[in-house]
Amino acid sequence: MSQNLVDALIRIPLFNGLTPTDCKPVLGLCKSASYEEGAKIYEAGSPGTEMLILLKGSVHVVLPDGTEVATVSAIDTVGEMEIVGGFQRTADIVAAEEVSGMTIGRGVLEGLFQNEPFLGIALLRNIVENIANKLTETDKELAARISNESGGTKG
Repeated sequence: MSQNLVDALIRIPLFNGLTPTDCKPVLGLCKSASYEEGAKIYEAGSPGTEMLILLKGSVHVVLPDGTEVATVSAIDTVGEMEIVGGFQRTADIVAAEEVSGMTIGRGVLEGLFQNEPFLGIALLRNIVENIANKLTETDKELAARISNESGGTKG
C-alpha cells in the first residue's frame, strides 16, 4: 500500500482503530470508482447494494423532492446505512465536484464478516458509530433550523 493511501485510511471512520495490515483484506475487496461533477452516484429508491468510501471530492445528499439535506466530503462514506440494513436508498447521492474513491458491495462485506470475524466486528462497529455520528449531527442541524424558523421560541 502506498503511504498516501495509508494516511487516508487512518482518517476514514470505516477504518477507525484498524492497522494498515487489518485494512489490506478490505481494500482487496473494494473497487475503484470515479464520478464527474453532477453525476448521480446513487438514486433514491434503488437497492442499497454498495457503499462509497470517498477519497477525493464531495457529494450532496438530495431527497426525492429536491431538498439537499447534507454534503459528505472526502475521507468519509456514503451508503453505509443501506448496505448494513439492506434498505432501499432514501436519497440521491450526487457528485458536488469530481469524486474518486472505492466501493464495497453488501455481499462482499457480509462474506468478510463471516470469514474474518474480528475484522467484521470492527468494521460493523465503525459503520454503526459513523451512522450514529451523522444522525446526531443531522438532529442538531434540524433542531437549529426549527428553532430559527419559530423565532427561537417553543410553543
